[in-house]
Amino acid sequence: MAGNKYQIDFSAADSRLYSRLFPRQISTIPQGRQNDPLLNASDSTSVESLAPESLALGQIVPFEFRISVDSAGTVTGDTISFTAGWDTVTTNGGLFGYDRNLGVIAAFVDASDPSTRKDTNATISNFSWSLVGTEIQANFKLANLDPGEEVVVEAWVVLQDKIPVTTTGNVQSRLISAKTAGTINAGNTINTGSQTIPLQRVREFWNNQGEYANRAKFDSGTFNVDASGQVEFDYLYDGGWFQGELAVFSLKGMGNYQPGSEAFLTEATARALSNSKQGRILMSDRSEGARFSDKVAWENNFNIDAAKYAGVQSFEMEAGDELAFMLVQNTTVQDIYQNPKSTSQWGKSVLFSTDTNQIASLDGKGTLAFEDVLVKMVVQTVIIMIWFFR
Repeated sequence: MAGNKYQIDFSAADSRLYSRLFPRQISTIPQGRQNDPLLNASDSTSVESLAPESLALGQIVPFEFRISVDSAGTVTGDTISFTAGWDTVTTNGGLFGYDRNLGVIAAFVDASDPSTRKDTNATISNFSWSLVGTEIQANFKLANLDPGEEVVVEAWVVLQDKIPVTTTGNVQSRLISAKTAGTINAGNTINTGSQTIPLQRVREFWNNQGEYANRAKFDSGTFNVDASGQVEFDYLYDGGWFQGELAVFSLKGMGNYQPGSEAFLTEATARALSNSKQGRILMSDRSEGARFSDKVAWENNFNIDAAKYAGVQSFEMEAGDELAFMLVQNTTVQDIYQNPKSTSQWGKSVLFSTDTNQIASLDGKGTLAFEDVLVKMVVQTVIIMIWFFR
């Protein structure tokens, strides 16, 4: 009996269309057969290359495999296996790529993908991965294939969460090989051609998430929460000697307090300490490190706790609320809450983003910088803290 004939198309989901997802946000790993666990990650809108503009360091990146079974085939319930690879370094040898420690974290048939045709029960029955040189190589076994079907398999890999500033080049991924693996004509090679999906111009990750450029002031220094209520924070760069804390708080009802007054300060710090939709502490410099540790031309690198970088934080605020940032210089929010009259002492100033001299947008896309000294007190402003917020 002749076996089935197969075609496999390899692509990446369009990162402009699906929400950013990080490994720590997953409570259950999708496997086997699923229905669009990452909404809008789809073969039907997939792309042949990726770019940093719509990606974040440390996020999950979904790739798509569309398997077409020739309608003239005679084998039902057939099985194939295929192998793909994702580089952990760039084409120039840069130390950045897909995370070699996490490898492929999920693989499944996406039964609800719009490209699916006649598929009723195809499933990923098994997959495994290993590091071969500098490439993550994963083998997937796809079962229950019938003639005339089109089946979409989605695999998740993860971008490294750090990138050296000087890194250049592309990061490649590729479809390596495929073969039949069922009871009829097992081991027959499936022609996959040469299919690669490059992540291009990786140096732009630094441009998007920390480069000192395009310093534009905010009109208000406040920020509105979108309808989802979800907010992300990533501490990118520490360029200041002070070891203080950065907090965010809701401005809802703050109009009842005179800005700069002790009552305003007490309420703002109380909200920041509540760890709720009213506010929270985003970063404590005494116990946390920033993502980037490279020394830049305009400032020393003070990131002495780089190993304690906490990664991207995701949390919920009230949809539609207006938020502001608060930076306490060389102490804690708790200390200021308990001793609001101490802010005139050295190292205990509290700076708010509502003073637009203190804060700047570096890229217009959520990368923000803060000066930890009152700007009118210094001759030359040097940005000392950079973070990503959206």
